[in-house]
Amino acid sequence: MTTEQQLDRAIEHARNGQYDRAADEFTAFIEKNRMDSDGYFYRGCIYLHLNKYEQAINDFTSTIFLENCLHARRLLALYKRAFAKFKLNQFESALDDYKFYVSLCKNHTQLYKYKHKGLFQIGVIYAILSQYDEAIFHFTEAIRSSSGSAEDKQKWYHLHRGRAYACVEKYSQAQKDLQVVCEHTQDHFLKGCAYSELGRHHDALVEFDNLLKSNANKCELILIPADQIRFRRGLCYASLDQHDKALADFKDALADRTEHTSSAIKDRILFRRALSFMVLNKMEKALINLNRSIQMNDTQPDVFYARALMQYQVGRHNTAVEDHRIAVELKQMSHMHKSNSRKKLNIYFTNKIQETENFLALNHDMMTRANIIRIITEYLQKQAYYSRDPLKMYESARERLYEISQLQNAWQDEDTIALAVNSLTICSFVADRYSNDHYTFEFMAEKYIQHAADSILKTCDVFDKYITRQDLKQLRGILFDERVKSNTLHECLVNEVRNTYVEYQLKKCDIVEENMNVFVESPAQQKFSRYFASQLCNLFDGIGMIDTDVCSSLSLQGNQSMALKLVAKLSGLSAIDLRDNKKGIENTLCYLASFGKPEMYCELAYKIANEITMIYEEQINRLVIDMEELDMMSISTQPDIVDLSDGIPCIKGCLRGTRPRPENILDDAQYSTIQTVVRYAMKQILKCLTEANVKRIFTMKDMHDLLIDTVCRPSFLTPLQIPLQAEIIILKNRAEKIEYWSTYEFYRRPAIKFDDGETRARRENDEEKFGCRKANLQEKDLYANDQLDSHGFMKFSPKNVL
Repeated sequence: MTTEQQLDRAIEHARNGQYDRAADEFTAFIEKNRMDSDGYFYRGCIYLHLNKYEQAINDFTSTIFLENCLHARRLLALYKRAFAKFKLNQFESALDDYKFYVSLCKNHTQLYKYKHKGLFQIGVIYAILSQYDEAIFHFTEAIRSSSGSAEDKQKWYHLHRGRAYACVEKYSQAQKDLQVVCEHTQDHFLKGCAYSELGRHHDALVEFDNLLKSNANKCELILIPADQIRFRRGLCYASLDQHDKALADFKDALADRTEHTSSAIKDRILFRRALSFMVLNKMEKALINLNRSIQMNDTQPDVFYARALMQYQVGRHNTAVEDHRIAVELKQMSHMHKSNSRKKLNIYFTNKIQETENFLALNHDMMTRANIIRIITEYLQKQAYYSRDPLKMYESARERLYEISQLQNAWQDEDTIALAVNSLTICSFVADRYSNDHYTFEFMAEKYIQHAADSILKTCDVFDKYITRQDLKQLRGILFDERVKSNTLHECLVNEVRNTYVEYQLKKCDIVEENMNVFVESPAQQKFSRYFASQLCNLFDGIGMIDTDVCSSLSLQGNQSMALKLVAKLSGLSAIDLRDNKKGIENTLCYLASFGKPEMYCELAYKIANEITMIYEEQINRLVIDMEELDMMSISTQPDIVDLSDGIPCIKGCLRGTRPRPENILDDAQYSTIQTVVRYAMKQILKCLTEANVKRIFTMKDMHDLLIDTVCRPSFLTPLQIPLQAEIIILKNRAEKIEYWSTYEFYRRPAIKFDDGETRARRENDEEKFGCRKANLQEKDLYANDQLDSHGFMKFSPKNVL
């Protein structure tokens, strides 16, 4: 018999349900063909049917690392190995395998459509461990990525998410999911389960009865054993207080153990059987079933609670107390094995990294290699938490992320987000490690600033890209994929940082989307508002990275404030030299950092940006939008000599030479007119924040009013100061060379038009040259009290009036 014939015969035995004979045939095949992955893979599948999970894990591991194995087969073996680990309650390792599988499916043409299966299994594990928020997240991701699949048509994942919602008392969401199952699935078992969860037990009984009829339609998604169906029907009878019928179904379910594919739920059947006996006051039979359930599985707290209650009712108080103690301990017990010491977890991740490196060596496709390297970076960052030198490992992971760019010759947005998370993790580690060390070297402070700014600016770049496209759906997908990397059963810093980061960025997506079409009819206003909000978000995010202990301990040498340097770097401006008030600046910024949540500051940024845009609507619509528009204008109209203020001339070349060059966050690209105007406003805001009196800031409204006033009424500059701090603003449709503004004039000079139509300005020609802007709230108050003239605004006689 040839090896092909032997393999075919073994497969035929498996198809006929003759699993023991199939296992023997595959073993004989492997003994003759030890380097052929087919034998190991098929025998691993047979071992799953025989509930021999340790042997299955060994065979799937052999499949994965044999060179002749196709990549698609490797991924399938990885998925099945995760399932075998799951059946053995090796949840940490199973999650890592499932997450590896999901990551590799993303860039695999044939298997991408099966990514949702891995996400679903991850959700199942978290649900078993009572981590329902994690379960809901992964069930949602499975639903999102399963469009058109059999699971989607039958609403399989909605059933599980509905159950998870119910467990966290989100009953409206649970009811909605379960109703979707009832309305759309054609599967009797799924519909019966959904009806049962909704309390419609009579409807559920109809579905389960149909399944138990001869030649009934079986579940299309998975093989549902008869004992599972009878158990579910028994639960419905028990819920309807028909305990005699429930006990009959439970008895039949326990007796139906002839198939290899029967459910591993015997302990739960015994538990529910005991509850029915308790209701019928058959305490001795109840105790027997509870004891048998515990003998089979001693990790279920509800079984111990039930036995404690029964023991108390029959007067066995001491035994009841002991059972209750065990139940409480099981409920509170961490799902991570207590034997998983830091040393053992360090070894675990070392082995995972080595295994993944071996996996990498077997794959030559660039996209696949990139994804495998991403997994290695994950293990490095998680191992860092258990290592002696975490910072070194975080930076090693960062190097591997940079390695991906060399493989693909282009940065991907998901790698940019991963680098942002890595930077934040390094910041968090540095802050925790050195916050109480007053002898920290200067380079640690610089490292903190560098990575804090890097994370915020990288995230900003990705947001700007998708905001420009007017589509944040793909960005949300990238953030969800980043979130999936976390294995919450492994306590580590990167998971904590990532989960917080993704949660905030998703909230930011919602805020951005709400504001995306506010100025859709005016491209100039839209760009102004978007860029202004982006800069403000960066600034506020930077303030959120400030911590009093970090600022004092990681202080830079000399007199420069670390807090100020960070926010100045994020605003794209040179740090303001306020040496005499260094401590005051740190205290102010630290106060603001603890004042509100990140999403509150994000909302504030867009509110301020939108309001400023509306106040300066007339001026903004006269600005050149971008460099392309500027190129279309005649060069001959650009002034060679400009007069920025009060008749003091300044040659453009001299102006560029005397004005200090700001730190550039746009990769040295030339700023557009609108970006220039926004940068000037940001400079005023930064100066205001570093000099603000925190005793006057109690609410977000106080912050809002302070910053609006700062932009609309910038501090007065002398004629000599103006050329050094103001940029030239080129206007569209200029008729003469002298038709230009400065950033100072943009904010300081425009006339103000009030609700009654009266106009106030600083000079008689301001309205003619700049047009009118709207008054802010403080200016309206000053106008109503006839105090606006004290701020330089006067009423001029309207022109063309006889």
